[in-house]
Amino acid sequence: MLLNLRQYFRPSDDGPEDGLAQALELLARPDVRTVPLAGGDTLVGSSDPSVEAVVDLQALGLNELSLDPNLGALSAKAMVTRARLAALEQLVLDRHPYDTPEFLVLPLRSGAARYLDWVAESV
Repeated sequence: MLLNLRQYFRPSDDGPEDGLAQALELLARPDVRTVPLAGGDTLVGSSDPSVEAVVDLQALGLNELSLDPNLGALSAKAMVTRARLAALEQLVLDRHPYDTPEFLVLPLRSGAARYLDWVAESV
């Protein structure tokens, strides 16, 4: 529980100010211990008494997936969830014409098991 929480901010890219710039400015304040809320894995379980403010990043569009058709590459922004990546991986595995399609999550923390096995065998 965050007993000393005094401020909650939810910047968005809908308003007149750039939401990401506003979030970064709030997080950089030296006088108020401010932490990002981006899914809650750590914050919810935290009992850090020094946290006074929270910046909720959910409305900043950092959870988007986009495809670059020229490269055939998919980009995932910082807040794409592991569950969404897992669902996308399954979709790629189900629909891709290759037996072992390339699917990597970088930095390399996970990926399609068959592809990683193929990389390990090929290198």
